[in-house]
Amino acid sequence: MEQRRICPYCMQELEAGEEQCPHCGRELAGRNPSGSLPAGTVLAGRYTVGDIQSVDGEGILYRGVENNGPFRVTIKEYMPLTLAAERGRDCILRPKPGSEVLFKTTRMDFADLYRFIQRITPANGLEAVLDVFEENNTVYAVMENPGGCPLQKWLEEHGTVTPQQACAMLEPVFNGVEAMHQVGLVHRGICPANIRIMDNGRARLTGYATVGLRTAGSGLHEQLYEGYSAPEQYSTAEFEGRYTDEYSLAAVFYRMVCGLSPVPAAQRLVSDSNPKARTVTPSVPAYVSETLYLGLRLKPVERIQTVRQLFRALSEREYAEELSRSMEVLDPPAPAPQEPKAPAAVRGSFSPCWRSMASPQRCFPAFPQCRPWPLGWGFPGRNFAWSAPMGWIQTSSPRCSTIHRFFTSLGGSGPPAPSAGSSAGRAWGTP
Repeated sequence: MEQRRICPYCMQELEAGEEQCPHCGRELAGRNPSGSLPAGTVLAGRYTVGDIQSVDGEGILYRGVENNGPFRVTIKEYMPLTLAAERGRDCILRPKPGSEVLFKTTRMDFADLYRFIQRITPANGLEAVLDVFEENNTVYAVMENPGGCPLQKWLEEHGTVTPQQACAMLEPVFNGVEAMHQVGLVHRGICPANIRIMDNGRARLTGYATVGLRTAGSGLHEQLYEGYSAPEQYSTAEFEGRYTDEYSLAAVFYRMVCGLSPVPAAQRLVSDSNPKARTVTPSVPAYVSETLYLGLRLKPVERIQTVRQLFRALSEREYAEELSRSMEVLDPPAPAPQEPKAPAAVRGSFSPCWRSMASPQRCFPAFPQCRPWPLGWGFPGRNFAWSAPMGWIQTSSPRCSTIHRFFTSLGGSGPPAPSAGSSAGRAWGTP
């Protein structure tokens, strides 16, 4: 059966092989640059690719059309710039020599991320993922056409808003991010450029990406947002979690009520000169200014931990004052005494992994980005440590899912969790 083909511009039907739309006169050939999908390409038998909307280190976002509706969509193609080789005329995407393993594991992370989001959307405040499929040796995620206006542009046109207005506009986004956190996902890219203001004045969050794109030094060409990315995103050695999105939401709120972005986290780590919101805009209530100060703290352990806490504190003076008092009396925990360095595994109890997008694994507090590996397996480009009691190799990786996936891709089922009675369990302090 011949595939139906739709003009991505006027959404009228095209004949097979036509390179110019007879209805609107638009040329299809040569609209997208070499290496990307040509305009007019049909994917999965039901989506027609249009112009490129944006490119990042993880892939390409195309405008497109769902052919059966027809209605407009956006199509995200996994195409990591640092890992993918030049694409041929057959549209098949191939990894660069030596990058095959990382290409495959990050492609699986990409697919898992969008499939998880597809299960929780359409949720209030989140751009809906309509379909996820594999083709051309890569993965495509089809999303609704979000519409609306980017918050960044909206603020340039309308200026600052009151805290009450900001709460009303951002409430759907807070709810959507909380829904992501409930299934173990962290957005890591919340900023005015990825929030759209709809016709009803309410906001919607877009810009999903895997942890690799939003963490410096991950192996992908990272995409961080100055003033909005949290400090822990600037190093693969730091542990990211729900509080990472909390920092970004506090930064967006700060921008809306103050008229300027917070000082970038990388600069604050050298010398923290970020002014309080009330210093910038005296009309900001004291409790809102203090809440934003607590939400933008550099150390995650000293920061407001959840988006629900942040939203409630920004909305209710009494709760904000109570939260501020409770955080003031809690001193930061003293650093644990350092054990002598030895070629044995680091001791620690298991804790849930927030770094993995799918979060099915368990990892270790001392090295939350690590997974133990059976002896004999290796992972290119990582730092290894030999653990004599376990007979395993510990490797530092941007996310433990990558290590687990690499092992399973070679035919295994992943490293088993050590039992409490084994020497491995004793070495790792399994409860």
